[in-house]
Amino acid sequence: MSSLSTPFVSVVVPIHNEADRIEDNLAHIAHYLRCTGVSFEVLAIDDGSSDSSWEALNRVVQVNSSVRLLRHTRNIGKGFSLRDGILGSKGTWVLLVDADLELPIELLRTFIEVQSATWADVVVGSKKHAGSVVVYPLARRVLSRVYSWVISIAFDLPISDTQVGFKLLRGSLARKIAGYTLVGRNGWDVEMLVAAKLAGAKMTDAPVTLTFGRGGRGRVTPSTVLEILKETAGIWFRRYIDGHYLRALGCPPRMAATTPGIR
Repeated sequence: MSSLSTPFVSVVVPIHNEADRIEDNLAHIAHYLRCTGVSFEVLAIDDGSSDSSWEALNRVVQVNSSVRLLRHTRNIGKGFSLRDGILGSKGTWVLLVDADLELPIELLRTFIEVQSATWADVVVGSKKHAGSVVVYPLARRVLSRVYSWVISIAFDLPISDTQVGFKLLRGSLARKIAGYTLVGRNGWDVEMLVAAKLAGAKMTDAPVTLTFGRGGRGRVTPSTVLEILKETAGIWFRRYIDGHYLRALGCPPRMAATTPGIR
């Protein structure tokens, strides 16, 4: 049943202007999880949609008691939506899923298998995994590879891809670190993973099946690229100069000066 006080998994779904598909997609998520037999909850966060997403979500909760709604009255960003969803979750595990389901909910089985085999606290979908099947536009491939290169130099994370919208996190860890994330939009994934690493979390990659449905760069525009680079620079500053994440974890401030490759 999905009504347990501590469900096995909380599925967090950030939503912005998805009225044309969100009813069917949330129904599919709930149906799949019921079929697996695990206890679950779905937290759908409407991030100030300007279409009829909120009305669609209210129709969903009328027929699906496992779905809970959160709402931002204005668009404040996917990162803040994920943060608020995590903080409102109760699950032993938290699954972050994009609303368009281009990364299908059925990947959860693979992610649980990977977690069971590795005892990881964070399982991150990776387009670069040898087992991944990815249909992806060239423009997005180039942007993804360049950004991955920047992240590997800046933060030395033990994973190959940070931006795939399918991640499984231990619930207690997710709720601990979400509370002191500060990035509102697309850089949030990196911030969360940097904080998780500092918290001592074990992280691993998992294969994904991704069919990219939007043409060209999709929702990625030049302004989006500049925004995420600015957000990434802010994460770097808070990690290595300001010491924000270490202070939040209760670590000695002097550790904040340690950068990759510097002893």
